[in-house]
Amino acid sequence: VFAAFLDVLTADDGGTLLTRCDPHPAHWLFAPDGTLLASDTDAAPDPAAFAHSFTAPVRLIIVGADAVGQAVARQARALRWPVTVIDPRSAWLTPQRFPDVTARLIRWPDEALPEIAIDQRTAIVVLTHDPKIDEPALLVALRSPAGYVGALGSHRASADRRRRLLNAGLTPEQLDRLHSPIGLNLGGRTPEEMALSIVAEIVAERNHRPGGKLRAATGPIHNLTTTATS
Repeated sequence: VFAAFLDVLTADDGGTLLTRCDPHPAHWLFAPDGTLLASDTDAAPDPAAFAHSFTAPVRLIIVGADAVGQAVARQARALRWPVTVIDPRSAWLTPQRFPDVTARLIRWPDEALPEIAIDQRTAIVVLTHDPKIDEPALLVALRSPAGYVGALGSHRASADRRRRLLNAGLTPEQLDRLHSPIGLNLGGRTPEEMALSIVAEIVAERNHRPGGKLRAATGPIHNLTTTATS
């Protein structure tokens, strides 16, 4: 069980480890979808067992190396998310401005994004406010399996961009995946406050939560793997 647990952690995958201490020690390791990966007993999972849930990190792709992009990268790295930053402007995307990211790609996003292994764990945030960079990035991102796609812009700018992206060939269903204006409604103005709302929305979406106040919510605070804990 613990060898399998180490393999999961090494691969940066998520899951749930159930541990029963009494009367007979036992362990069950589940994948995020509820598949049993390993166990040291033939018994069914004990609903009274201690559940240790762990999540795989978000793979964050930032399009835009401006101040908001810097702030988002800092907050994502604090969460231990691997971060890739894409921007064709070499003067902006420097090691000094982005010292701790996984990759810096000085390329146009519509060229770089198709070469990245994008999956459900991937979040793509588009932050330049420049249609020449943002919209080609969104054409690729919204056709990908990314679990989250967001873009900066006011309500009016987002509506105008939606019309242009529809004309460029995206479907209404694809555009409905776009979070724009990006982030939770925190009222932030500084790059750091905006980054907080963006990262918070990614976490909320990943956990299928609305992002409201916990005191107004019902049900458990933390999500657990349903199959593992039922």
